[in-house]
Amino acid sequence: MFFSSVLRRSFYLFIATGALLIFVSTAVSQELDGGEKLNREVISLYKIGKYEAALAPAQKAVEIREQELGEGHPNLAVSLNNLALVHATLGHYEKARPLYKRSLEIIEKTLGPEHLKVAASLDNQGLLYSYLGEFQNAETLHRHSLKLREKKLGPFHPNIAISSNLLSGLYSAQREYKKAEPWEIRSLEVSERTLGANHPNVAASLNNLALLYATMGEYNLAVPLYRRAVLISEKTLGPEHPNIAIALNNLADMYEKIGEYSKAQPLYAKALEISTKSYEDKYHPTRLASSNSLDRVRSKIQAIKERFDNKVTIHSVK
Repeated sequence: MFFSSVLRRSFYLFIATGALLIFVSTAVSQELDGGEKLNREVISLYKIGKYEAALAPAQKAVEIREQELGEGHPNLAVSLNNLALVHATLGHYEKARPLYKRSLEIIEKTLGPEHLKVAASLDNQGLLYSYLGEFQNAETLHRHSLKLREKKLGPFHPNIAISSNLLSGLYSAQREYKKAEPWEIRSLEVSERTLGANHPNVAASLNNLALLYATMGEYNLAVPLYRRAVLISEKTLGPEHPNIAIALNNLADMYEKIGEYSKAQPLYAKALEISTKSYEDKYHPTRLASSNSLDRVRSKIQAIKERFDNKVTIHSVK
């Protein structure tokens, strides 16, 4: 599979929990804030997976709020965070880094260092560090976020599942699988308890637990989790959401690993169809992974067919 484990895990969570990680504006001055309409447009586009389309209004919202509200307003921090989130989702990591940093500085100064928006900002930056392979920095930020959330929200809240999931992904990326497993199980348990069995965040946790088991070679545990993640994602997000491409890729990858190529091929094909519609950039990780994987499994099927035909020919000649 083209994705690294941390990218597959974190990117899937990043999308699935976008409604939790993306910021809405503070209640103060929303009606007078010229950037609020654009901010809500960004959130709407992001939730349905239209990341390319979200980029322009996200940038415009920052420009308007800088002009109208000044450099230190919390609503500017909101737009900076959301622009960074869109950039990161599109793979523009170096563009996202200074935006996240600036957003966090404003939030801590205006809302206080223990505000829940600080926790969300820390997790977003932690994800970015994970993408860049800066795991120690990522762990520090995710653990700080978890501590803030547990203090404010208690042990059972959807955002606790986010922090747990991210910590699991972080350890998994560093091949500390036994350390990752309890965090992933906790994430799934909290998500199911607080959100219900068919929520997109539950699908994210299922996907990531399946990925962990697959990495550990526990394929019999991974396949049913991947299947359930696909079913929930299709039901809650719609069949064309970019998350579906990732879920299908992961399930197909599992079938490929156990040699069931005929099951893997149509899943890769559908994932490529969805990701091509979702991302204009043909080198986007999801789109490229689908394309490469589909080509690979087709080649394997063709090689098996040729070997079979060759055996039949030899047998006939004899």
